[in-house]
Order: sequence, then structure tokens, then C-alpha cells
Amino acid sequence: MQNSTPKISILIPIYNVEKYLDRCLNSIKIQSFNDFEVIMINDGSTDKSGEIARSYADADKRFILVNQENIGMSKSRNKAYTMCHGEYVAFIDSDDYIAPDFLLNMYSAAQKSGADVTVCNYAINFEPECRVKKKKSRNLESGEFSKDEAVNLLLRDVKLRFYVWNKLWKKEFLDKTGMKFIDIYYEDIVFCTQAFLKINKLCSIDYTGNFYSRQTKTILEKSMPFKRIDDYISTVKYMREFLETDSSFEKFRKSFMHHAMHVYLSIPILVIQANHEAKEKINVFRTIKDDIKRLSYYMGKKYKLNYPNTVNKGDNQCTTNKLRK
Repeated sequence: MQNSTPKISILIPIYNVEKYLDRCLNSIKIQSFNDFEVIMINDGSTDKSGEIARSYADADKRFILVNQENIGMSKSRNKAYTMCHGEYVAFIDSDDYIAPDFLLNMYSAAQKSGADVTVCNYAINFEPECRVKKKKSRNLESGEFSKDEAVNLLLRDVKLRFYVWNKLWKKEFLDKTGMKFIDIYYEDIVFCTQAFLKINKLCSIDYTGNFYSRQTKTILEKSMPFKRIDDYISTVKYMREFLETDSSFEKFRKSFMHHAMHVYLSIPILVIQANHEAKEKINVFRTIKDDIKRLSYYMGKKYKLNYPNTVNKGDNQCTTNKLRK
């Protein structure tokens, strides 16, 4: 009989991942720690993903399937969260998979430390040859971090990365802070930044628990529209707003600038990656100065700190969208 109050809730949005879904779900099913529930949101898949998910739900009562029309990953994660009952929450991508003792190690560390967030290392799985390369965050060893320490490390995206899936989140903390995913690309950056500014303690373990499917992410990146550029710039906006609301912008200014400068330097690369005709890319490059002006506002450099006329505070629309219409 399924436990109505499992220790861990695993939330999985699913969209057209029939090639990888069985691997993901089976890696959860065989966990050495078995007191969990899995909330699977089939987000309008048009392949056999729904059938695969249904087979797990039919065979194991811990797996719960919800079918819906396509609304996107962020909204699907939020919907799954409203249905979960666990003491802790894990967000797993449906094309990735986890080590057999991922839940056990993460739960044990979370319980021992009492941390709001517990994080581990991960490995990259290069498809289709299934070549696994361990991606150990630089100098991240087992230990505990205060809020200030964790925020500084996160914003620099070196020891602590902007991923939600290599972390175990205390549900009481998420409930209390009202954390939600916003509906943009790079939603993990925004979610993690806001959450870390509200934690009391973070725990890390020197253990590789997640396997990140690189090939599927590469395909996704190449097929993304120019909105991807807009949303990446918006992560800087959200980050600054969160820091100012927390009255800690000056405290974390250097770490904030690290992320902002990375975004600044990535804009041309993102334009090149976008799946559009060369002529349109050239037109976007011609308007890239408007993106730079927008970034300069958030970075507090060169331009006066007033929002450009094309952007309203709280709006994640980028100037390039308006110029391309």
C-alpha cells in the first residue's frame, strides 16, 4: 500500500522523451531508498512517452501519472508540486537518470544536517554512445554552508550550479517561502537564486548522484528561438531584483557581476546557436547594442540606472523582440 506521506516526492515533467524515459523511471524504481512518490506530468507528448509513463503507474502505485495539454516545463513542475506530499522534493528531468543510492544518500545528508537544500555532484552522459564523464564541481566537498556562503558560490556558478535536479529540497522550506517556477527558459537560474536568498543552511555531499543527458540538451539549445536570448538576459534582471529585495545587492555585487558578465559575453554565441536563417541572425546582430544597453542597466555600468523605454520593471520582454516585429 502506498504511503500517503512519503519521505520524498519526485516531480517529473515529461514531453516527447520516449527514447530516454524508461531509463529515467527505472533508475527511480530501483532506488535503495523506497519511501517515495513520483508525480509524472505528461505535458502533451505526441510520441510514446505517455504510454511508457502509464506502464509505470499501472505497475507501481508510487508512480502517479497526470496527462495534460502542453503548457511547458515550469508550469508542469508547479502543477506537480501542488500534488506532492513528501517531506522532501526532488526535481528530475525526464531525459536524465539517477544513481541507485541517490535518494538514500541525499535524504540521509539532509536529515543529518537539517539543511533546507542538499546538493551533490553530477555526471554528463554523452548520447548516443552513452559515454559518461563525471562533472565534479570545483572543490565542492561534503560540508555545510550558510546562506551567504551558498549565495556567493551559486552566483559564481562554479562550486554550486544553477540546477534544481542535483538537489533535494525541504518541502517545508518551499511551502514557507512560496517558491514557484516562472515560465521562461533558464527557469532554474531564477528559481535557485530566489531560493538560496531564503535558506538558512545548505548541505553538500561529495557524491555523484545525477546523470545529465548532454545530447538532448544540445539539440534543444540549437532549436530554441531568439526568446532564449531574451530570457537569459532576464535572469540578470531577476537576480538583481531578488538581491535588492533582500537588501543584499552590495554584499553580493561581485558574485552578481560574475553571472551578468557571463550573460553579456554569451549573447553572440546564443544568436549563432539559434535555429534561424543567416539573414535574420545578421539583423539581430545589428540590434544587439539594445540588448547590451539593457544588460548595462542591470550591471550598473555605462548607462544611468533607469529602465530603457522598451522594458518595464517586472517584464521579461527583451528589446530584440520589439525590434524584430
